[in-house]
Amino acid sequence: MARSFRETPEVAAATARMIRAIGRRVGEEDHTSIESLQVLQVALDDAWRHAINEHRRAGTPDREVAELLGITRQAVQYRWPWPGDGRQGPNEWRDDDG
Repeated sequence: MARSFRETPEVAAATARMIRAIGRRVGEEDHTSIESLQVLQVALDDAWRHAINEHRRAGTPDREVAELLGITRQAVQYRWPWPGDGRQGPNEWRDDDG
């Protein structure tokens, strides 16, 4: 049986619906389940970092990324510093191995 192909925007929309549903569940459950949202945030931060770094490696300038996201080039550089430049952006807070 062939698997159906989904475009990235379709997958992103479905994932967003699931994340919102998880948020509702966490809001209705015991407060200790709020850690589930942190797991999702870390995964999303990792996805952003990976995507931005891959686009940079392919030659996409930060200016172009900024235009697509509706933010400044400086905001892109702050949020996703170039690997190894020694600066820490706002998503570098986590204390895990991944």
